[in-house]
Amino acid sequence: MSNVICIGNKNVVMPYSAVGFDIRVVSNAEEAIRAVNEALEGKYSLIFVQEDYYEEISEIIEKTMESAIPVISAIPGPLGASGKAFENLREIIKKAIGADIF
Repeated sequence: MSNVICIGNKNVVMPYSAVGFDIRVVSNAEEAIRAVNEALEGKYSLIFVQEDYYEEISEIIEKTMESAIPVISAIPGPLGASGKAFENLREIIKKAIGADIF
């Protein structure tokens, strides 16, 4: 078992299994939320979630920000990056250092 898991549509997460990451194939936001919650119960230190589902798991991300591990980060979907995850990261950095560096 890897300490990294990728959650998303099949065509998005399958390449990550080739490098040894665990994967969880989901097809909608409800499945993604369930998969993230299950991953949090496991021993994963890094959880990648397809960016298309990132907004739906924002409450979960907020709860995990109080601890260093696990880190939840976004990976682009089949149509590329939408910018949602970047904006989330921007807000996290702004809170952490008190300035917008982007």
